[in-house]
Amino acid sequence: MDLIARLASTEYLYSWARAAASKGATRAVKRRRLIQDQVRLHDDQIAELVGLYRDGSSVRELAARFRINRKTVSIHLERYGVPRRVVQAKLSADDIRRAAELYRSGLSLVSVGEDLGVNAKTASKALHRVGVTMRPRQGGLPAAMPAATTASEDSSTS
Repeated sequence: MDLIARLASTEYLYSWARAAASKGATRAVKRRRLIQDQVRLHDDQIAELVGLYRDGSSVRELAARFRINRKTVSIHLERYGVPRRVVQAKLSADDIRRAAELYRSGLSLVSVGEDLGVNAKTASKALHRVGVTMRPRQGGLPAAMPAATTASEDSSTS
């Protein structure tokens, strides 16, 4: 195996790390991925990616499916002249009105989001945009602990 191929091999890097650990390295060496594998799509895979995008798959879904970066998906789509879809609002005006009603009735943002099928943060942003006053967070930082009494304070009160 030539030097370049050996250095590019992740198994070589794992063996090097294991050898360093066995020779008394002070830190434990975790078995982890040291180099990201390069995924190069063939023309038929790129055509499949483009077709799936046109059929409604999201860039995020395609990136996960083909094990490539979202930016790489976008580059392939751009090269093939595929227009990017405009990100549509997740909540309609009616949904936002319903969210405001639910939130004002006392439901949490998590519950409002679950009811509408979106994340709590999405519900929160929509409510902020329409001017709904948000309640203080529940379960925030605990109240300050009372100061511990010192031995001199204990002896002066006795």
